[in-house]
Amino acid sequence: MNSTNLTVKISFESLVDAISTLNIEDKQKLWQIIDNQLNISENEDEPYDWGENGQPETKPVEYVMGKGVIVIERNKTKMIINKGILPAT
Repeated sequence: MNSTNLTVKISFESLVDAISTLNIEDKQKLWQIIDNQLNISENEDEPYDWGENGQPETKPVEYVMGKGVIVIERNKTKMIINKGILPAT
């Protein structure tokens, strides 16, 4: 038996309606096909491009209840609040 590929454009709503008419075994087959496609797509992500200098060095941080994230530097500590950097008190 020869197989033929056919491309058809249908709306998402029509696709959902068509899927709802499938029996449970065919829905499970379709689920596996979609799941495989999603897994392939997730694994094809390109790594983040940090630029020519590469990934920057990180700084140690600590979360302090009621204050937020504390960035611990060599001889000083800064507190980051809402994306702003304020001197710790």
